[in-house]
Amino acid sequence: MLFMKFRVFPVGLIYVSIYDLLSLFTIVFIIIVPSEKDAWLWILSSIMFVLLPAVFSIYILSFSLDLIIIDSNGVKKYHYGKQKKCMSWNEIITSGIYPKNELQGWIFLSNKEVEYNTISSTFMMFDKNSICMKYSEKILNELNKYLNNKI
Repeated sequence: MLFMKFRVFPVGLIYVSIYDLLSLFTIVFIIIVPSEKDAWLWILSSIMFVLLPAVFSIYILSFSLDLIIIDSNGVKKYHYGKQKKCMSWNEIITSGIYPKNELQGWIFLSNKEVEYNTISSTFMMFDKNSICMKYSEKILNELNKYLNNKI
């Protein structure tokens, strides 16, 4: 059986790495350069440069490491090695790209009638009826083999 593997949001790992490195640099700079300011500066900088990057990193990593497998049976999504969602080709009712551009687009497949807009697209990654992945020509070509160019 021939299948293709894709990461949901591989660029997210780059975003997280850059953000974490900048945060680390900033907190080291604050520690190295002494200041006679009040304790609120240390508290604020700790929240801004330690807590927020950690939360942001966990949020991005929670879905960017997910694995999508496309084969002749359908589409499967794995979250940390455990199958989270599975759709056969005849279960897919709605498919498309939102927004309709290559740089920001997400490909979605759903077993229900859905239409994403600016607000609902924020949560489409966590929709139980949809499988979403970052737009790429390679993924789109692979999906169109089985969906008869519906996307």
